[in-house]
Amino acid sequence: MGDAFLAGDVERTRALAARVLDGSAGRAARAQVLSTLGVLEQYAGSVPRAAELLAAAAELADGSQRVWALAELGHTRFRLGDPGQRALAEFARGIALTVGGDPAAGRPLLADVLELLQSPPLRDDPRYLIHLGWQPASWAMSAMSWPWANAGWPRRASAALLACWSPGWP
Repeated sequence: MGDAFLAGDVERTRALAARVLDGSAGRAARAQVLSTLGVLEQYAGSVPRAAELLAAAAELADGSQRVWALAELGHTRFRLGDPGQRALAEFARGIALTVGGDPAAGRPLLADVLELLQSPPLRDDPRYLIHLGWQPASWAMSAMSWPWANAGWPRRASAALLACWSPGWP
């Protein structure tokens, strides 16, 4: 099925996928097929259907296969205008620009993140609290000229803070 997908043969990909899904394939095979179908739908079909397929693939998959399914699901939800996905994408770009030495380019993205996090769908979701915590640091970096910014200190500090906020940290 993967070869048919990579060759761009949409109908053959769908036919082979149906055979796998109708059979007694294991979790990993089903996850791979659902993920492939999700990507296919994302670019040659229905984006909402792609989100459904990729979510199902992520549920079944393990390890790197799950990471790929979730990454594609993030792209799909971003395309659907999901405010949470937009906030995460803009946050990642804004922090990367700010820590990378271009806080002026990161500032509008991070301001948009703040606006998105105040919207009703996101405002009460505690998963976004860490994104609010980074805002003061990014403003401080953009407000001052840090002579040691190029020495890598902001990147090391960012990595340390992320390690402290990670699940399983003592």
